[in-house]
Amino acid sequence: MKSKELKVTVGGKEYAVKYPSTGQLIDIAVYESALSKGMISNLAGSNQPNAIDAYVFIKVIAFAEVVMPEMVKSMGVSSLAQLPPQDLQEIINVYRNEIYAWLNDATDNKPA
Repeated sequence: MKSKELKVTVGGKEYAVKYPSTGQLIDIAVYESALSKGMISNLAGSNQPNAIDAYVFIKVIAFAEVVMPEMVKSMGVSSLAQLPPQDLQEIINVYRNEIYAWLNDATDNKPA
């Protein structure tokens, strides 16, 4: 594992993202299943734009709420799912452009 912590900026505030523990990785997977009502695999394999959007929302929300609860709290919501999609977009961009690559690099995994 290369770096155990990443600094990201969301809404003008800097947050430390620590590499998830095994328990947090389990929590993320369980939360993804709960948010998708057990349909995460179907959403991932769908060619429908709305399903793909939902898949991305679920992945980002589950990760952020488990690993970055202080960010969620600072946004004044109990869940990022309460935000309108346009308000979630900055978090999605940070996840895609910074966190996702860092997670894969940290574990020496490369996306397929």
